[in-house]
Amino acid sequence: MSGPLCRLYSIFDVIESHKVDLAQEIKQMSGIALQGDVHALAEQLASRYSFSVPVLHENRQYATQQEIQIDVSGDPTSQFMEGNFSDGPTYMSATEVTVSIPFDGDPGLFNVKPATFSMSPPRGYVSDHELKLVFTVRRGGANLKQQYEEAMRSVRNHLGWLSESASQLPSKLEEEAVRVIMQRKLDVDARAAAVDSLGIPVRRQSDEAGAAAPRPSAVTFARQVEVAHKAEQKWDVFVSHASEDKDEIARPLARDLEAAGLAVWFDEKSLQLGDSLRAKIDQGLLHSTFGVVILSRPFFEKHSPQQELNGMAAREVNGTKVILPVWHKISANEVRSYSAILADRLAISTDRGIDAVVKQIVDVVKPRRT
Repeated sequence: MSGPLCRLYSIFDVIESHKVDLAQEIKQMSGIALQGDVHALAEQLASRYSFSVPVLHENRQYATQQEIQIDVSGDPTSQFMEGNFSDGPTYMSATEVTVSIPFDGDPGLFNVKPATFSMSPPRGYVSDHELKLVFTVRRGGANLKQQYEEAMRSVRNHLGWLSESASQLPSKLEEEAVRVIMQRKLDVDARAAAVDSLGIPVRRQSDEAGAAAPRPSAVTFARQVEVAHKAEQKWDVFVSHASEDKDEIARPLARDLEAAGLAVWFDEKSLQLGDSLRAKIDQGLLHSTFGVVILSRPFFEKHSPQQELNGMAAREVNGTKVILPVWHKISANEVRSYSAILADRLAISTDRGIDAVVKQIVDVVKPRRT
């Protein structure tokens, strides 16, 4: 048969390459394109940079054959059968059989090594969305069926392992997209604030030269003031938690932090009927100084709380502390099994009582306010 189909690229190299390409696209997006639902945009980008593992259509496979001449000078048994013992090449007739198997998916993934793999990868080549397995049949050819079955088993195993590895990609890409989008939005907001600090009118490039903006009606003006006020709203802490922990710890903690004088973003208080859940959460993440993250077993089992955590982590790239971990009914070893980085952070456990948790958070937050 022909050369190996895989062993060229690691699946982890491919995933990292896709993450780099995705991040590069986000960094080139305009501030306007970044407005709206961060998670919806991240999901859209993740789907674009994901890939499709090939699916074989074995019910449509077919074989072709041709007679060829092969050099058997290195095979004493074949030389004996041909009756040629000279030092030069010894040729014998053989049949080359090519089995063609149509497939759907990304052809390049046949050249990717999955996380789990065999030391004897499948061999063949790809042409026109068909997998080509090539076999050479000498006299008798009694083992052709066995060679074919072994080759197909190797290909199926390879694609199965690749599917397991590739299943990690969408969630990893979405997490990376959220992180980069949040960081990009923070950068855009910081630069916009710097321009606003000039205290002079800023004319958009799309405005006609010398054209005066129309005077808004009283209703429109009132709406603009309301929107501006909401956009400028700030919170001291954003409370991130799994829904299973809301009654026992999240709600009481948010209430006591407010009683201690902090401005708290908490979903029950900050969300109103008709609000976009993700958009409001993104606003809370962007405009909160700290993120109080209640780490528990349900937290690590849920996707949404971890997306909020990724958004906070994106704000720490410049060394500013944002995440304040609170451990709830979880041990250090359990946290470490989920995230070594979080396990190494100084945290407070709810085992010490909610008053102690509130005091620790207030002691960190209030100095930053001054």
